[in-house]
Amino acid sequence: MTYVETRLEDLKDIDTPIEHDDYKIQDCLRLFSGDGPARQFEGGQQRGGNYPCLCGVHAEEHTNLLHCFQVSPQDLDDRCRLATSSNSLRKLKEGCLNPFQNLKKDEIMTELDSRKIDFDCSLKPDLQAILTTTLHGICRPPALMTNSPHLTSQDLNIGKYEILGCEPLHDLTNVIQNVITELPCHISDSSVQKLFSNFSNSTIGDKNQIKGSDARLFLIKLAQFTSDLHGNGKLEDNIMQLINSLVEVVNISYLPSESRTPKMILRLYNQALIFGMVCRNVIGKPSKMTSRKFYGSHFHSVTVHLPNTFRIFSLRSVHTEQEERCFGDLRRISEMTTNRQPKWIADNAMLRFNSQQNAPDKPESFKIQDSIISRQARLLPERRRSTFSAELINKRPSFVQCHLERIADFMLQGQDVWWHFENGALVFFDGPNDPSSRPEGPPLHHFRSSGLKEDKILKNAWAKVVDKFESGYLLLPLKKLKVFDDDGNSRYVSCCEKNTLKGTFIMFIICTLNTLNKMSICFNLLKVYICAP
Repeated sequence: MTYVETRLEDLKDIDTPIEHDDYKIQDCLRLFSGDGPARQFEGGQQRGGNYPCLCGVHAEEHTNLLHCFQVSPQDLDDRCRLATSSNSLRKLKEGCLNPFQNLKKDEIMTELDSRKIDFDCSLKPDLQAILTTTLHGICRPPALMTNSPHLTSQDLNIGKYEILGCEPLHDLTNVIQNVITELPCHISDSSVQKLFSNFSNSTIGDKNQIKGSDARLFLIKLAQFTSDLHGNGKLEDNIMQLINSLVEVVNISYLPSESRTPKMILRLYNQALIFGMVCRNVIGKPSKMTSRKFYGSHFHSVTVHLPNTFRIFSLRSVHTEQEERCFGDLRRISEMTTNRQPKWIADNAMLRFNSQQNAPDKPESFKIQDSIISRQARLLPERRRSTFSAELINKRPSFVQCHLERIADFMLQGQDVWWHFENGALVFFDGPNDPSSRPEGPPLHHFRSSGLKEDKILKNAWAKVVDKFESGYLLLPLKKLKVFDDDGNSRYVSCCEKNTLKGTFIMFIICTLNTLNKMSICFNLLKVYICAP
């Protein structure tokens, strides 16, 4: 908090454009990316506890994907409004950075009244529980708004500033480490279980922490290992699906920015969901670690927040892997070249570190490791399209509907654009041989013009999906949809069968016209080529 005032001073003139060659360049503070504790500090979230994630989902609900998918993101102003009241503002001015800690009963009631929350209990523990649920982990305003909580983010020139709900490097590394450690305990065949235990001991062993590049390589080797066992009939399909889905999530998270396409966004949504579902079925209750650790904030971030972030950001651009390497170099320099006296450590470490960075023969370790991982990944079997079985659709329609709402812009185009039915199953066109984008949409969003909170696009798209489904012009894998009105009342919407044939015919005509249009373009290009001198 010591540097908050200095940071705000730097932001005062950030909205003043810089002119260069008759061009005006507008700077914007856009993104904060860091590990869990850093994001919690920046957003004013408590560190650890029952609400470790900035989205405010209770730690015990991290495995409840249906609940997690329905939580709307909050921007800085939302968090500041929730954290401020007359009592908390007074404490903040007095220098108390955690105004909700050790509150008396009357103060708790005042906080609840200021937020217009009705309560009929009088015991302090019950009142504290209501306030804790209301704040869902928020302990103060965001760091840049703590000194001036009465000002909006626009007033502070941070109106577009967002804190990501995930940090791919640490989240994926910890999830991979937990899966490799826990998986041997959930294999029924004793001989196969021994093989997995040996693999876990040779890769993870007793290591408390592993590098991100090592975790990715271990996962690729695990996929090769399980693929051989599965091909010989020694391993169940669900374990193979668990490993393959995690490999896909990691692969997409490390794609370069030019490879971020609508197809890959759709695939990440599908594969993250498949990983979360299969993980619950295969692992269930962990044996080697607590459920809180296995299904903690890292699992939650990968299954829920990673696809949402990928909609507008290239995940590779928010990786901190290169920066994390500096810590290891600085630690080794300090251990090997100093006398361990504090006054000599910092200058010596920075001098030697900068010298190493500027050395002409410094190896490109990141590119070397990335090349090794890529070569190993090419040995894996060809990836398949994402598929949701008919059994899943029939048994868990609410869960499937919640997922379809997250990809409403892909469902809106109708059947045979991004998805189709196959023997009662829902198959998405997100395989390696499918086109990266479609002329029907949706467009690719970018962080320059879109934000994490701008979910109106998906809500509007889903409203159109419901209207088309109810009118019979759009077929969905579900027989009925559950919708809510403005008052929170629910009702079920069914497909109008008399318009289904008409809607299917219209879609057939549209697809035919698109095909004829493409053929016409190809014919014109061929004619130009033939007539060229």
